[in-house]
Amino acid sequence: MPDVMGARGYIVRFYGVEIDLTTTALFLILLGVIVPTAVYSLRLQDPTPAELLVAICMALFSGVVFLWILDATSLLRFRSEWVAKSVWGAAIVSVLGTSVGVYRDAFSERKYPYEGLWHVYIQSVESQDYMADHELLLHYSTSAETYWGFAKMLTSQTPKTTRYDWVQVTEFQPKDNTLYARLLNNDGSELILSFQVSSERQGRLFTSKNTSTSKYSLKLVRPL
Repeated sequence: MPDVMGARGYIVRFYGVEIDLTTTALFLILLGVIVPTAVYSLRLQDPTPAELLVAICMALFSGVVFLWILDATSLLRFRSEWVAKSVWGAAIVSVLGTSVGVYRDAFSERKYPYEGLWHVYIQSVESQDYMADHELLLHYSTSAETYWGFAKMLTSQTPKTTRYDWVQVTEFQPKDNTLYARLLNNDGSELILSFQVSSERQGRLFTSKNTSTSKYSLKLVRPL
C-alpha cells in the first residue's frame, strides 16, 4: 500500500513527496478548460471567417472562466470592481460571438462551389459515340477532401442513347484538374476512366485535355 499520510491543510504527502492539492486542482482545471479550445483551434484547416470567430470566442471564454475560478477561490482577487464586471462582460461577448459564428455557418452557403447539379458528357474520340450523357449530382466529402457524385440510373424502359446506363464520379479535384469516373451498365459491365480537365466559364464548365492517345473526351457543365 502507498505510504499516504494525512493532509496538512491542503498538502498531502505521498511516498515522501508533498503534493499541493490546490495547485494540482487548478492545473487540472486549466487543462480541462484550455486544452479543448487549443485542440479545436489547431485542427482548423482552411477555416471560414465564422470558424475563426468561434475559435477566438472559445479561447476568450476559456480564459475568462479560468480567471473567474481564480477569483472565486480567492487565489487571484481583482483589484477593482470594474475589472470583475469587465470579465463578466467579456464572457457574455464571447458566448454571443460563438453563437453568431455557429449560426452564420448554419444559414450561409457552403464553401464548396462545385456542389450541386451538373451535366456530364463522355464521348468516344474514335467513333464519336456517347458513352454517357447524364445529369450528375456532385457533393463534397469533408472526410475524403474531394468531390464525388453520381447520376440517375437509366432503366430498361428508358430510351437508350448512350452505351452506359449509370455514371459515378469517384473523385474530382478542381485544384489538381483531375477527375475519375466509373461507367456501369445494367448487365454489370463497367468502364473506369481518368481525365485531366481544364476549367472554363469561371468554373461552370470543365473539359478534358485530349492528347493523341486519348480514347475518350469529357465535358462537365452546369445545366441552364
